Amino acid sequence: MPSIAIFYGIVVRMYFFDHNPPHFHAQFGSARALIRISDGQIIAGRLPTRLRNSSGSGQSTVRMRSCKIGCGRRGTSLSNAYRDRTVTGMTDLQFPMVDVVAVDAMRGHRLHLRFSTGEEGELSVRPLIDTDAPMLRPLKDEREFARVFLELGNPAWPSGFDLDAIALYMDMKERGLLRQPAA
Repeated sequence: MPSIAIFYGIVVRMYFFDHNPPHFHAQFGSARALIRISDGQIIAGRLPTRLRNSSGSGQSTVRMRSCKIGCGRRGTSLSNAYRDRTVTGMTDLQFPMVDVVAVDAMRGHRLHLRFSTGEEGELSVRPLIDTDAPMLRPLKDEREFARVFLELGNPAWPSGFDLDAIALYMDMKERGLLRQPAA
């Protein structure tokens, strides 16, 4: 759903309401990385050495030279749908490469999420849906919202809308919404 390009076996994805700094996700086989748009630097994860340029600078060859991506909008927290946010206590190099391993839709436009770290919690997506963005309008219907499924470790809906697991995890962690399940 969020794939914007596929070339040389590299899948490039971007997600709605993702975290700062502006970046895209690149995946090559089981290797994946977050790549900052402004300079092409890998800020989290890894890609095979052969996908980096020969300058040794660490810049990725997955720089998206052939397309321009707007970076004017800042990342948005689900807790306040159009508020600029900075993730406290995390630098560019500390983004957790997590996946959602289980998702359940709950009443009131809430999601119960379990992450690959073992942590889980509930999150209201209502502030996001209330923005009335065109991609979100179908999700106002609770029956459509309940059709959530996982695609590549991220919650997604048949309408084409999806959320980034890393942004969800960081937002929920910052707000104290995650817990380890009882053993």
